[in-house]
Amino acid sequence: MDIATLLTKLPASSRRGIAALNITKLEEFTNFSESEIQRLQGVGPKAVSLISDALAEQGLAFQSWTEGKTVLVDPKSYPDDAELSHHLGPVKELYDQMVDELGQCTPPISLEWRYYTDGNSWLGKTTAKKQTIIWVTVCHHLFKASFYFKPKALPLLKQSGLDEHYEQQWNEIEATGKTKAVTVDIDGPEKLDHVRQLVQIKLEQI
Repeated sequence: MDIATLLTKLPASSRRGIAALNITKLEEFTNFSESEIQRLQGVGPKAVSLISDALAEQGLAFQSWTEGKTVLVDPKSYPDDAELSHHLGPVKELYDQMVDELGQCTPPISLEWRYYTDGNSWLGKTTAKKQTIIWVTVCHHLFKASFYFKPKALPLLKQSGLDEHYEQQWNEIEATGKTKAVTVDIDGPEKLDHVRQLVQIKLEQI
């Protein structure tokens, strides 16, 4: 079944909802999870079932996201603005805000995307004065900001007033060499406040 045939089987409200995705080929549905399609306005369980059946006929299926796992794993797909928007969805705005604020820090912090073969994924590396500040990982509708601190930073973390969750991370995560990682899962604007505080602590260490 092709996309045109599938659309004739769907209610008009579902067709309007799906039109927002600009899908022109049936296989493009595999870029989305079942829940993402069902959240579209006018698209109900029946429409999702019809799309799923059409995909199955072609040996295809909706995307299956693993929560918290990086999605930038294709070395040929550079994480440009469109790619990031696709994966980050509603939190892309927070990502853009973070990158903009990092560039306004003193000293300014720049971000560069590189594909690392040891982890088979793209990572965003931010630096200031040639020192790494944050490692950025993109997940489904979520991005992670990881900071690596030396033991001398622990008093600053305790004094910062940050959520105890980060101190627990410090205590539970095994050290990598002489550093330990503190990671912020950014899925809402309040998490950017945590990033700002951790950035200041990191900048004090360089």
